[in-house]
Amino acid sequence: MMAVTLIGEDIKTKAGLMDQMQHPFGLPDYFGKNWDALWECLNEYYYTKNQHCKITILDSEALIGKHREQTISFFQDLTSHWEKRNESDRSGNRFEVEYL
Repeated sequence: MMAVTLIGEDIKTKAGLMDQMQHPFGLPDYFGKNWDALWECLNEYYYTKNQHCKITILDSEALIGKHREQTISFFQDLTSHWEKRNESDRSGNRFEVEYL
């Protein structure tokens, strides 16, 4: 299982979130650091790494200020997308986000 912990207080912008996601998931240098690029890279991760992913966001109330709702929506959509894929290919892969 891939487990990543992010600190909401350390992520003040969307770009900050993208920076925090790049290293743990091994996103390429050409990663565009936008929502579409993150979606594509994490879905590629689903197929190539074949493992459960869990992101824990500590101090989530501080998470990237005005972009908080967009971030939560993005992760909810991605979680749902991985669940649907898992139903069809029975890989057991899940994407989970915990907000603390």
